[in-house]
Amino acid sequence: MELVAPAEGIAFRDLAATVQAVRTSLPTTLTGFIVVNNQAAVTFVQFFDVATAGAVTLATTNPDLEVSVAANATLPIFLPSGGRKCRFGLQVAATTTEKGLTGSAAGVQLFVLVVN
Repeated sequence: MELVAPAEGIAFRDLAATVQAVRTSLPTTLTGFIVVNNQAAVTFVQFFDVATAGAVTLATTNPDLEVSVAANATLPIFLPSGGRKCRFGLQVAATTTEKGLTGSAAGVQLFVLVVN
């Protein structure tokens, strides 16, 4: 049986349209995440497989993964064994529309689980 390294948890409070780096310049594996949306509107959390800061232009760069979370809801996602490999790095943002540009209001929390 192969041993799997434990996931590291990284938290982002009040995630919005400023792209945040989970990991840069390193391959990483996304094993799960929890989005807590404490605002009265839907939010779209965008995940990008990119290495360098500034490599993402919201509303232009297509997210590699995007989830919508209803108003005042929590969305836990735990990926199957092996997770999702991010070859270059992992960066995230939260917007008010799909593949959007306008940042979500305060109240969007993202808890990411990654393994390097």
